[in-house]
Amino acid sequence: MKKTVKVYKLTDTEKQEEESLRYWKSKSIKAKIDAINQLRILYCQSKGLNPDEQRLQRVFKITQLSQG
Repeated sequence: MKKTVKVYKLTDTEKQEEESLRYWKSKSIKAKIDAINQLRILYCQSKGLNPDEQRLQRVFKITQLSQG
């Protein structure tokens, strides 16, 4: 992965967001997933967690409320 650094003025947030969106739109799905996985690993390491450990998943169930 080619590393690029761009410098922006703090007040130029719109340009930063446009550049960021353009960058990620140009990447393949695999590159996006790899980047997310790298962030997940870094987060787990910062919290002292094992990134390879099986974790519980949240399960949501949407129900229809009855009338009355």
